[in-house]
Amino acid sequence: REFQQHYGLEVTGKADTITQAKIDEVFNSPLQFDKRHEDLLEIKRILNANGYGGITVTDYFGSFTERRVKEFQRDHGLPVSGIIDEITLEKILALKPTPTADEFEFGDRHPLIIELKHKLNRIGFGYITVTDYYGDFTTRRVREFQQHYGLEVTGKVDTITQAKIDEVFNSPLQVGKRHDDLLLVKEKLNANGYGGITITDYFGSFTERRVKEFQRDNGLPESGIIDEKTLELINALQVSREIITYTQYNLTLQEAIQRQLNLSIPPQTDKYKNQPAYVHGGFVEIKGKITGSSVRIRSAPHFDDTLLYYLPNGTDIIIQGKTKGALYNGSDQWYRITHNGDTSFVHTTLAEIQSAKTTSGLNVRAETNTNSHIYTTLSKDTSISIREIGDIWHEISLGSWRNATREDFSPFIDPNKNDIFQHLVLDHRSGVSLSQLNNVLFGRGTLEGMGEHFLEAGRQHSVNEIYLIAHALLETGAGTPLESQLSRGVLVGKNSNGNPVLVTSTNRDSLSEIRTVYNMYGIGANDSDAHRLGAIRAYNEEWFSKKEAIIGGAAFISNDYFARGQNTIYKMRWNHKYLNAQGWYPQYATDMGWAVKQVPRIKSLYNQLNNPTLHFDIVQYN
Repeated sequence: REFQQHYGLEVTGKADTITQAKIDEVFNSPLQFDKRHEDLLEIKRILNANGYGGITVTDYFGSFTERRVKEFQRDHGLPVSGIIDEITLEKILALKPTPTADEFEFGDRHPLIIELKHKLNRIGFGYITVTDYYGDFTTRRVREFQQHYGLEVTGKVDTITQAKIDEVFNSPLQVGKRHDDLLLVKEKLNANGYGGITITDYFGSFTERRVKEFQRDNGLPESGIIDEKTLELINALQVSREIITYTQYNLTLQEAIQRQLNLSIPPQTDKYKNQPAYVHGGFVEIKGKITGSSVRIRSAPHFDDTLLYYLPNGTDIIIQGKTKGALYNGSDQWYRITHNGDTSFVHTTLAEIQSAKTTSGLNVRAETNTNSHIYTTLSKDTSISIREIGDIWHEISLGSWRNATREDFSPFIDPNKNDIFQHLVLDHRSGVSLSQLNNVLFGRGTLEGMGEHFLEAGRQHSVNEIYLIAHALLETGAGTPLESQLSRGVLVGKNSNGNPVLVTSTNRDSLSEIRTVYNMYGIGANDSDAHRLGAIRAYNEEWFSKKEAIIGGAAFISNDYFARGQNTIYKMRWNHKYLNAQGWYPQYATDMGWAVKQVPRIKSLYNQLNNPTLHFDIVQYN
């Protein structure tokens, strides 16, 4: 009955099955004389520390230990057997101070030791049986961990050791996580015998497998986690700085040049922006008005017997050209005009130009002859601004961007000329860090601090972030006095027909759904009306923030160009291979120097990276 009461059994005085089992359990306890058990180490330390000392700390239960246990049992009102049963063990363990969450040593028991063992197993110091007891093998593993990471080797988990365990356990470079540093890590592993890894920022199971192989080969704990020791060895690996591949264009270089000349918009240049431009007067209608009162209209540009009639102020005339004649008011310049079907003359001081337009398709030329270079071709009824009327050829105002000659753009289309960086493969991420990007963008106007958005754009759409930044800097002029309004925000709204238009002070009240839009890459901003067209494209794409413009524009580049295979700036500018759905060969820009202009920025940004892998894919012609 006393036994049953002591162990919380039903008190009947009868040795039923349950009672017999409990008797056997106590009788066969491993914690008694002449037996060995690892728990004895902790028990002996506690007894020694609490007035039952002199016990040698081993896993053997000798006669002196038995004597000390009996003394303990007697002092605590327990049955004096010398056997450490569950109740005796509970009383002994209660004498031990509870360890802190961050400090454990041999002999401790604590629920957090379970978590500690899980972490040690995960980070490569494994094969530890997961219990709440801190035994010999755990102590050995902790000592190995401390030695590996250069900590004080005690075998005890103090605050510093616990912090290091947590640091390795929580490394961002492990399976199931994403990190930009993985791009370079994977490239180096691929290049050094641990290949087949897809170059992304995601740490998958195959990457983990390759990392474990690398750790095994280099005598590191095989956790599959890239800790500081593993990363140091990977970073020491060498990767070939340049990889060069080739893409074949199935035509000769001269055929490609001719195809470019035959485009509706051939290669453009601004090298002639300050040069005069001419149109033939036979294909231009110039409307004018008489400005003097009762002006004499003559049959020839002089005063001798040539008077035909008088025209009042404001009379409409057609100006055909200008010629020299008699001196009047200090000038010998006369207009040849048409009025009521008659050709006649009036002095230039007595009439003025009102408007001018083309009467058919018309070439604008560099000189006043039909053999000279054609700057552009105007369609019928195009309004033009006359700078100077001539007898046959008129000088007109023309924009900066004009058709380049064959000789002008041939050096740019030749893939073996200019910098090799125009052939840099751009549909892989660069591996650049956020801090590096923001350093590059410092002082760059509206783009300053936008590094995280360029990183996200590269991550989402597999576009090289360095290229995206270089492209944005070129198109926006960010950080310069000429910074594009498209990068700073443009107001666009819908008119009564539901079409997006630029917001002005005069139309604002009549528009709906007005939003500020951004366009960082000049997408849709055709040279003819770049500001308006770029803003409307941004509105239709819903680029209502800088982030949306940076990421959304990257999607356009990736989906419309890289997806076809145009994955270098050369291929984007000079395309003779990659058809779109409409059956033509899209090119990103008309500027003959567009690809070359991208290179200095891209190179300067790449020069800030630590030994990056540079993959060039060079176009070859037949």
